[in-house]
Parts: sequence; C-alpha cells; structure tokens
Amino acid sequence: MAFCFDERDACWDESCAHFTPVSRRLVLHELAHAWMADTLDERARRQFTDFVGLEVWSDQSVAWRERAFEHAAETITWGLMDRDIAMFLLVGRSSPEQLTEGFRILTDIDPLPRTDDFSPTLGTR
Repeated sequence: MAFCFDERDACWDESCAHFTPVSRRLVLHELAHAWMADTLDERARRQFTDFVGLEVWSDQSVAWRERAFEHAAETITWGLMDRDIAMFLLVGRSSPEQLTEGFRILTDIDPLPRTDDFSPTLGTR
C-alpha cells in the first residue's frame, strides 16, 4: 500500500507530530480498504451495496463513484475522523444520519463523536 504524499505535505509543521485532516483522511481511506478486504463477508458487502443503491461492490470496469467499495471506504473514514471535512461529500448517502447508518452496517459500532471545533478550512492546507 502506498500513500501519495510525503511528510512535508502530510504534516502541520516540521515536527510532524500531527497529520493534516486531508492526509489523515487519505490514510484512513486506504486502511479502510485493507480492513474491509480482511473483515467483511459477502452479506455485509451486499447489505452496504444495497444501502447506497449501487449494483457492484468493486469492479474496475465501472467508475469510482459507482463502486460500493469506495463508498464504504469513505464511510469508514468518516466514522473514524473526529471532525467533518468537506471531502466526505464525494459519495452519495452523505448526511450524518446516512453515514452513521452505513458505518454501523460495515462495522457494527457507532462512529466516533464529532468535535465542536469544526472549521471548513480544516479540509484544506
């Protein structure tokens, strides 16, 4: 697995003690793919695929937005972030209630609580 950034792009400062929200999102998205490949059974994949109203779980011949596998990775990423950033609107079913339900379908747990310090600028650097 490779991530398309380096420390200079991923971190807030020279110490690299904290990833930027966008970098954290990318890492969580890719780790979600690995987790799903190892964890989800066919029933969970089908249930989520139906929930988001798509036909296929993962098929390289269809567009990214038409793969439930990508919607699921975005949903898991959203559920593991402690704040919302605008990038989560890349897939359908993007209201907090819909994302929560999708996260529960995939993980059987509730998403992390959101912080009160949401700022639209957190999604950019």
